[in-house]
Amino acid sequence: MGKKLLTVNKADVNENEGIVYLLVIWLDDGTEVYKIGVTKRDIQDRVCEILTSHWTQYRIFPQCKPKRYRRTNNIYEKEAAIHKELAEYRWIPEKPFSGSTEFFTGVELAKVVEIYESILQS
Repeated sequence: MGKKLLTVNKADVNENEGIVYLLVIWLDDGTEVYKIGVTKRDIQDRVCEILTSHWTQYRIFPQCKPKRYRRTNNIYEKEAAIHKELAEYRWIPEKPFSGSTEFFTGVELAKVVEIYESILQS
């Protein structure tokens, strides 16, 4: 039995559809940071990529909990809107790693969730 090939008409693919996610990450020093990002892949693949990238820089895997992830359209605009709302809470790691430009801290998780939900529902 051969493998089935799936063909996709490029016109049917919306370049702006995917998942907007909110991760809670606890670093080894006890800092709680929030990662807001987008992916067109499975969320577990993206989370593994982020944690592996962190490992490469710091030689430790942080604890991580996907708090929200939702498939939606206009992912880049929604991600940018969330980042804008949280701009004053941006966190920059000592050693950059994949996705490390989209972290926030010093804000209550409930507020981050509220912003996420508000923007994704609009």
